Amino acid sequence: MARKRIDPRKNAGLPKRWRHRDGAYYYRPAESVQHLWDGKSELKLGNTLDEAHKAFNARQISVSGVRTIRDLADEYEREIVPLNAPPTQKSYRYCLRFIRDGLGHIEMRTLDTDEIREFLIAIAKSYSVRQASLVRGVLSHMYSYAIEHKLYNDKHPIKLNERVPTFRSEGWKLHGIKKLEDRDRYVDDSELAAIYSIANPVIKAYLPLRLTLGQRVGDILQIKLRDITDEEIRVKQSKTNQKIAFKFKNPDGTENGLRALVEDAYAACRKKGPRAKPFAVEPDHLFCNRKGRTYYNYKKHSHSGWDSSWQRLMQKAREKGLISAEKAERFTDHDLRAKAGSDAVSLQDAQRLMGHTNAEMTKRVYRRKGETVNPLVSELWSKISNDNISDGN
Repeated sequence: MARKRIDPRKNAGLPKRWRHRDGAYYYRPAESVQHLWDGKSELKLGNTLDEAHKAFNARQISVSGVRTIRDLADEYEREIVPLNAPPTQKSYRYCLRFIRDGLGHIEMRTLDTDEIREFLIAIAKSYSVRQASLVRGVLSHMYSYAIEHKLYNDKHPIKLNERVPTFRSEGWKLHGIKKLEDRDRYVDDSELAAIYSIANPVIKAYLPLRLTLGQRVGDILQIKLRDITDEEIRVKQSKTNQKIAFKFKNPDGTENGLRALVEDAYAACRKKGPRAKPFAVEPDHLFCNRKGRTYYNYKKHSHSGWDSSWQRLMQKAREKGLISAEKAERFTDHDLRAKAGSDAVSLQDAQRLMGHTNAEMTKRVYRRKGETVNPLVSELWSKISNDNISDGN
């Protein structure tokens, strides 16, 4: 008896290698991968299309090679981490070390909320709350990546989960962990003037330019002479690859003072004493050291030499008592960026200067002085005071 042919129209629109027969959906894996599907040439997925998709997705996850947190961390490091800026890559890889050591042996589907909480609490108490917050962010993004690429088909275990709150909330108070506070150190003008008075010529030229541009120290140290034209100075933000051009003139055509600051920086870095040796290489950066080389290390994406100079300056200021007792905490070079954001006229101006796409980030981290408001002088109080004076009281 001839075998009954299957109407191909019944399988139209179904995923590849799916079949619908006898009121159920089946999957036929290729012969080369049948060992990953229990050695079967055909498996029943379910009676309804919804059941079939759920069963198929679950099996796909189990045979994808990404089963444990360690597997997911490896793929995340391979596919996502290289897309970020070098300093961010370094931070992410450091967080992945914690995740592999603490959760790597656990299967993605079996990781529960209590395990995540205990893991983060241990990091917060053994290292720091800030490090625990960074690890939480990376772990959350790993699961978002897994869901997007169909490596995980369950509810996100961290995002919008009240049992795993952010460290900026009070959710960890019961575990003796303080809420993570943003740095609020504001450098006032008197402190800055005192530091300026004892700085070397290069840092003296750097400080006003740093406050005017408001960019990260690494981005300023990477400014090359070709980035400076007759009309503007261009800065590329290494973290976001965003380019910002600062004009030398106001809209009415008058000089705004930026050109003079750039010229001062250029002259300060190239001024040499009578016995000084000529530059080993011709400087191509605005800021350069005694040998004409840039302070920025492009291989390591760091500026350790410049950081050491800044630390020596801060130590000298504390020894001379130039930082007041009320503000005994030294301020960092990055605090100058926050000062530029705080001194901007409006939040919108600060956001543009910082190069942020989200105004909330600017407001939360870089507006440390608070908004300026005019006090309301009550006419009633003035009247009462005048009446008391006229009565002789």
